[in-house]
Amino acid sequence: MIVTAVGIEDNRDAIQVWDVETAELITSYQLAEMVAFNNLACIEVAGHLAVTASVEHDVPVWHLAGEHARVHVLTGHTDDVETVTCTVVDGRPVVISAGGNDCTVRIWDIDTGHPIGDPLTGHRGHVSSVACTELAGTPVVVTSGTDATIQVWDLRTRERISKALIADVEGIGGLACTTLGGRPIAVGRSWRDASVVVWDLLAEDQLATIRLPAPVQAVTAMHDMIIAGYGWDVITLRHTPDWTR
Repeated sequence: MIVTAVGIEDNRDAIQVWDVETAELITSYQLAEMVAFNNLACIEVAGHLAVTASVEHDVPVWHLAGEHARVHVLTGHTDDVETVTCTVVDGRPVVISAGGNDCTVRIWDIDTGHPIGDPLTGHRGHVSSVACTELAGTPVVVTSGTDATIQVWDLRTRERISKALIADVEGIGGLACTTLGGRPIAVGRSWRDASVVVWDLLAEDQLATIRLPAPVQAVTAMHDMIIAGYGWDVITLRHTPDWTR
């Protein structure tokens, strides 16, 4: 299943849910007002789908059940929300948001809309991306920013559990987590340096910096492969000593 969001124009549907295998539209929802989506994430909550996004300073959550979308808005960031993601911590679905230039990461109970603990602070600049994984059974969120660091936080205690990992590039944008050879890794992109950076999260060590021919607009990872978009191209990088293409 894929969830997409489009801007409202002439009363068009804004949130659409698609079947990946058949490429057919399952259902769609109209929103009450025009929304400029900056980022989108979704998770199942109590048997229905919840979709969240970054919209200016707020994080709206739409609960998609029946014919109408119930919405509540998570507020607290003092700058435009750069990105959001969702995960489950001890059975509780949560939203994690990065507040850009307010230099914070916030965790929310997606069902009640209440914040969980104080904001996470530690980046000395714009917080640009968040991604979730597990370290030795502990749910964590990995954050990155223009200070060229990634930081790892325990989602139960909301404490940072490792030193800030400093990259040899100028700022880290998009971020993804996966496992390679059974070890958790984080993959980030540097738009300015046209690079993809790979870290071993357990060893707290940078494994590689992969230089590409043009600025990297997007990066994700799955199994032993990194997928990056740069310029007009998409490239796959496989886990070998020299990250062969």
